[in-house]
Amino acid sequence: MTLVGDEQMSVIEDILIDYMRKMAQEGPIADNIFNASEAGFCPLRIYYTRRAKDVPEPEEFLYLKMRGTLMHLGVLYIVKQENPLAETEVPFEREIEGITIKGRVDVLVNHTVEELKTVSKIPPKPYEEHIAQVQTYMWLTGCHDANIVYYDVNTGKMKSYHIEKDDLVINDIINKFLYVYECLMKDLEPSYKVSSFCSLCKYKPFCPAFKNTKLFFKGQSITEIPY
Repeated sequence: MTLVGDEQMSVIEDILIDYMRKMAQEGPIADNIFNASEAGFCPLRIYYTRRAKDVPEPEEFLYLKMRGTLMHLGVLYIVKQENPLAETEVPFEREIEGITIKGRVDVLVNHTVEELKTVSKIPPKPYEEHIAQVQTYMWLTGCHDANIVYYDVNTGKMKSYHIEKDDLVINDIINKFLYVYECLMKDLEPSYKVSSFCSLCKYKPFCPAFKNTKLFFKGQSITEIPY
């Protein structure tokens, strides 16, 4: 009989932890390929993803992301089962000025992009980083409308925000990717932009933002930050 508190790992726990570790191991990314999920990141983080090798994902982040990943997989499965017209995890890519921008849309239905985000507290308005991501999806798909759906993992409540395509925002995102690509070609670190997402960045131990501005988000727990 296995006692409560026994340190032996169950099959479920072992599989889930191994799965998340594999997901956290980013494979090589070509300098001219950028992902829609990076659209809201600061230029320096995008740069580090391609230049800072073998930076492990902190274990506390790993468990936090596991919760979001499991919810994501379950919701997308239900959506697909209940609405045959809904396409899930749809890949897209476009080339522009020598770079390729790629994305995998959570749900594409009725000419609308829908992106699910699991959070510990539903924000009063969508996060800029998430808006940037769905703006990129709209550029990739040719859609003019998107919904960001926030799911509160603590209460089970949901809230959707409708986002319309904004060519100015999209232009800024493309220019940011082109700027990072130019920096990669010249081996020059780009500028950084401080945001609440900094606390989830695995590159913060050697990021100038933390060294120069003492950026530690005092009083803000990791579970309060969107992922």
